[in-house]
Amino acid sequence: MKIREEKGITLVALIITIIVLVILAAVTINAAFNSGIIDTAVNGAVNYADAQKKEQITFDDLDKNIQDIVNKIEDYNIGGNNPEPTELKPNAPVYEGTGLIPVYHNGTNWVDLTENSTEDEWNSWYSYDTTNKKWANARTLDGSMWVWIPRYEYKIDSTARTIDVRFIQGTSTEATAGYTLHPAFLDGTANGFSNGEWDKDIAGFWVAKYPAGWQNGQGTSLGSVDMSNIAYQTSAKSGTYAGTITNGTTKMSYPVFKANNYAYNFISVGDAYTLAQDIKNASRYGLSNVDSHLQKNSEWGAVAYLAYSKYGMNGAEVTKSNTSKNNNPIGIYAVTSPESVTNTSTTQKITGVYDMSGCVLQYTATFLKGGITTYTTGMPTGSSSKYVTIYEGTWDTCNKIGDAVKEISTSGSGTTSWNGDRSDFVYSSNPVFIRGGYYYAGSAAGLFAFSNSGSGAYSNKGFRAVLIP
Repeated sequence: MKIREEKGITLVALIITIIVLVILAAVTINAAFNSGIIDTAVNGAVNYADAQKKEQITFDDLDKNIQDIVNKIEDYNIGGNNPEPTELKPNAPVYEGTGLIPVYHNGTNWVDLTENSTEDEWNSWYSYDTTNKKWANARTLDGSMWVWIPRYEYKIDSTARTIDVRFIQGTSTEATAGYTLHPAFLDGTANGFSNGEWDKDIAGFWVAKYPAGWQNGQGTSLGSVDMSNIAYQTSAKSGTYAGTITNGTTKMSYPVFKANNYAYNFISVGDAYTLAQDIKNASRYGLSNVDSHLQKNSEWGAVAYLAYSKYGMNGAEVTKSNTSKNNNPIGIYAVTSPESVTNTSTTQKITGVYDMSGCVLQYTATFLKGGITTYTTGMPTGSSSKYVTIYEGTWDTCNKIGDAVKEISTSGSGTTSWNGDRSDFVYSSNPVFIRGGYYYAGSAAGLFAFSNSGSGAYSNKGFRAVLIP
C-alpha cells in the first residue's frame, strides 16, 4: 500500500507539472492559445493518467481542477482569449491639493465631503455604473460646479449608432482590440496635439457642469461683482447685460458655472479663451495646482461620448435646455437649467453635465487654419497646442477623432449628425466651432450638434471651461 501511495503522489505531481508548464507557456507566448497547445497538453496529461488506471486517481476531480485553472486563465484574458473584456472601474476623481471640494447630493442638497465625513457619505460621492450613473461632482470656492470625466477608451458602431465606453485605470496607453483611447486624456506632444490632446497622460478632467454664467445669477443688471483685470479685446458691444463693452478698456467679470443662472454671452472666442485661462489664477475660485482653459472640441467629444454610452443616456438624446430670456433683462438670451430639470443632464440625473443641448451656443478652442482671425485675439491660430486645436481642409478631408464631428455625422452640412443634430463644418469666414445648439434651434440642437461661427460677440453664444489637475 505504501508503494501504491508513493506512485500515486508521483503521478499527481507529474500532471501538475505539465499544467504549470502549460500556464507558463500561455503567459509568455500568446499565440499558444490560438495554436491549441492547451488542449494538446491537457489531453496528453489525461491520456497518461488513463494509462495508469491502477493508480486509483479520480479523474473526474482532476479534470475539474484542470478546467478550473483554464477558466482562471481565461478570466485574466491571457493571450487575448476572452471575447468580453473585464469592465474596469474609472479613475478616482483627482481633487486633493487642487482647492476643489467634493460634494454629493443627499436628495435635497449638495453636501461637502471633508475629512470628518463618514464612510457612507464618501461612498455616496460617485458610482460610474450603468444603474446609478452617478458622476462625481465638486465645487470651487465660489460655488461653481464641476463634473469629473474619467479616462476611457471607446468603440463606435456607425451602423447601429452606438458608442461603447470602457474605463482605463491609471494612465495606461494600452487599448483593447477594436477600441480607441480617447485623445482628450492622452499626451499629444509627439503628434503636435492634432486631435486635441494634453501635454501629458491624464487620469481625467473636470468639466464645468453648466455653461458660463453671470455672477449675480438673475439680477436686473450686472451690478457690483468680482471683476478680472483682463480687458475685452474683440467684443465691443452696446446694450449688453455688462453694459457697453469697449475693447481695450472694459474689464471682463469672472464667470460662474451654476444652475438657473443667466448665461454669459456677448463674448468673442478670443476673449472667452483668455478669460477661461485666468480662472485658475483668481482667488474667488480657490484653485491651486490645476490648469483652466476654454473647452476644446476633443473635451466636448469626451463628455458627449460618455453621455451617449451605457454610463449616461445609453443611446438616447439629451433634452434641449429651452429656458430663455431673449433680451429681458437687456442683453440676456438664455438661462442655465435648474437642477430639478434633470432631463437636460447627460445622465438624466442631478449629477450629470447640464445644457449640452440648447441654452446658448458654446464656443470651443478650435480654429480652421487660414480662417479669418478678426475675433481671435489672445487665441493662437497658427498651430495646435494643448489649449487650441487647429483644423484643416473640409469635413471630407478631416481625419480627427474623439471630437464628435466626423465620427458622428454623415456629411459636413445640414442635420446629418446622429439624431438629426446640426452638422455644419467650419470654413474660412466662419472658422470656429460652436457646439450644442441654442434654445431656439429646434431639433437640430443636441449632444452632437456642431456649427461654424465667425467667432464674434453675440447674444446667443457663450462658453464652458475645463480644469485639469
